[in-house]
Amino acid sequence: MNPPNALRALALTAALAAGCADDSVRYPTSLDAGWQPYFSTRPPTEKQREGHVNLLESLYRADYSYYAGSGPITYNNRATDALNLPRAVLEKFYHANAERLFRLDK
Repeated sequence: MNPPNALRALALTAALAAGCADDSVRYPTSLDAGWQPYFSTRPPTEKQREGHVNLLESLYRADYSYYAGSGPITYNNRATDALNLPRAVLEKFYHANAERLFRLDK
C-alpha cells in the first residue's frame, strides 16, 4: 500500500470508529490503481485460457480428493489425511451450494 492510500485507509478507519456518516470520507476506487497485475486491455490468448482452465481443474480435483478421499495424501504441498466426508455432505458442498450460488433452484 502506498502512503497516500495508507493515509486514506487510516482516515476512513478513524471516521468509521467515530461514527462519521457524512460525505466527508471519500472511498478509494482501488487500493492502488498503479498495481493491477491481472488488468489488461487485451483479451487472454487461447493458451492463457487453456492454462487457466487446466489450473482450475487440477485445483478442483485436488480439493475433491482431499474431501472425498481416505488415507494419507499430499494436499497443498503438505502431507495430511483425507477427510473421507460422507456422500450427503459432498452433495451439499458441491451440488446444493452450486445450485444456490448460481440460482439454479429457481
